[in-house]
Amino acid sequence: MPSCAWATRSRSVTERWSYSCSAQGWKASAAAPKWRRAKPDQIATDLVDRAFTRTAPNQLWIIDITEHPTREGKVYCCVVLDAYSRRVVGWLIDSTQTATLVTSALGMAIDNRGRVLGAV
Repeated sequence: MPSCAWATRSRSVTERWSYSCSAQGWKASAAAPKWRRAKPDQIATDLVDRAFTRTAPNQLWIIDITEHPTREGKVYCCVVLDAYSRRVVGWLIDSTQTATLVTSALGMAIDNRGRVLGAV
C-alpha cells in the first residue's frame, strides 16, 4: 500500500476508471507495439557482410555517431575509425545531427589519410 496521499488518490482514480470500463463491457486491449519492422526496401544493404577485419589500412572505415548530454544541451560526436588499425582517422563534434556532421568528419579522415581509392 502506498504511503503518499497522492499515490492513494491516483490509484482510486485508476480503479474507478477500470470499473466504469468493465461496467460498460469494454475490454482492455493489448498495447500497440512501440516500434515497427522496417520494410525490406528501407533497410540499408550491408556492404561488408559483417566482416570487419581487414588486411591493410584504408580498406574499411567505420563511422559512429554518439549523443552526449551537456548542461547546455546535447552535442553529437561523429567518429571515423579505420577497421585495420582501429585508430580514429577523423572526428567532429557539433550541436546538430546533420549530414554536415558526417561529411566534415569524413573530410578530416581524407585529409589525414590522403585520397583513398576503393574504401568502403
